[in-house]
Order: sequence, then structure tokens, then C-alpha cells
Amino acid sequence: MRPGSHLPSPIMSSTPPSLSTDVHELAQRLASTSYAVLLSGTHVTGKETLAVSLSEAFACTWLKAEMAHNSATFGARSQAKKGYNYSEVFGRIWLSKLQRLGFTLDRDKEEKGSNVASPNNSGPDYKAVISCYAMRKPARDAIRYAMLEHSIKPLFVIMHITKDTLSGRTLGAEEPGLAEKIMGEKMKDVEEPLAEEKDVILIDSLRDVDTLFQETKEGITRQVS
Repeated sequence: MRPGSHLPSPIMSSTPPSLSTDVHELAQRLASTSYAVLLSGTHVTGKETLAVSLSEAFACTWLKAEMAHNSATFGARSQAKKGYNYSEVFGRIWLSKLQRLGFTLDRDKEEKGSNVASPNNSGPDYKAVISCYAMRKPARDAIRYAMLEHSIKPLFVIMHITKDTLSGRTLGAEEPGLAEKIMGEKMKDVEEPLAEEKDVILIDSLRDVDTLFQETKEGITRQVS
């Protein structure tokens, strides 16, 4: 790590000092807010099809964030071994990678000039629809904290499938030994969010495309109303 890097001082913790269930209260207190829709799910759930439809409906950019997620996970794990806070590092890398993909923070607009208008100025300001494979709670917590610091409320849309469905898809598509190994790694990907995660929308990925779109759009609209 070169001198002058932006890594915080080492903190032996898996979450930022101020990150707790109260982060949801922080979201409610924000005076001026933009939204980012984070769409996640396991393989073969139709994320990209839904992401395109949602980005068109909300007049915002669609970003594919698999590489950002990989970089944030690898970097956070590496730095956590040195005593740095996993969530803080994950969130910092995540936002940095998203900005390279075209994601803008409010301060970015201010630096470019106050006359930069939102593409959706007749309603809520949706920054982007961001698609990624299955996102576990530690990643959601880190992203939630990082985005709220910039007055951006993340809305997590999880395309849920049951463990039985995941098992059927995996065991039927892979050699038995490999399939069992994959299942051991993937089980945590289909765990349902905790009740405290009020910004998570859980949808049934087995529904047809049109129904998925309508239910997801309605769920997002309820969250921002």
C-alpha cells in the first residue's frame, strides 16, 4: 500500500464502529436523498433482463457490478488480515469501482457544476440499477453504510430461489462431486434477509418476466414513497 492511501487505521472489527441496525434510522433522517437499486441473485435468475427493464422504467443507468463486487471482496479480505475494518474497506472499494463504471455521487455533480440536471427530475432521483450475483449480508451492510454516507439510499432487490430449487439446478447441471462442492458454497447465497433489513425487497425469481417486473417496480415505488 503506497503512502497517503485512504485506508483507515486498523480496526479489529467486521463492521464499522457506527454501523448497526441504527443505520436504517440514519436513512430515514436524510434530508436530501437519491436511490440506487441493487439487484442480486444466484445464477440463472434473469437478473440482467429485469435490470434492463427497471433502468428504463426509472430512467437511469444500468451497471453490471460483478467485477466491482469481486474487487471489493478480495480487497476487504486482504486488508482485514492486516487489521483493517472489512466493511469500511469493502465499501470504499465498491464505490470507487462503481464510479469508474459511471456511477455518480452528488459531490461529483457539484464538482462538474450545479447546472447538471438529474435525468429523472420529475420524481425520485434514481442513480442507477446495479446488477450483481448473490450478495450476502456483510456485503449489503458495507454497501448500505458507504452509500448512506453520500445521502444515497440503497434498495436491495433479491431474486430469491429456495434451496431445493438451487439444488435441482446445480445437481442436474454438474458432475456429482463438483455439484456438492458448489452447493456447499452457494447455500449462504439463498439465505433470506433479516427482518431488520427494511431496505430489502425479496422477490420470487420463478415468476414470469412480466410479473417479476411489475412486482419489483411496485416494491421499489413503495420504498421511496
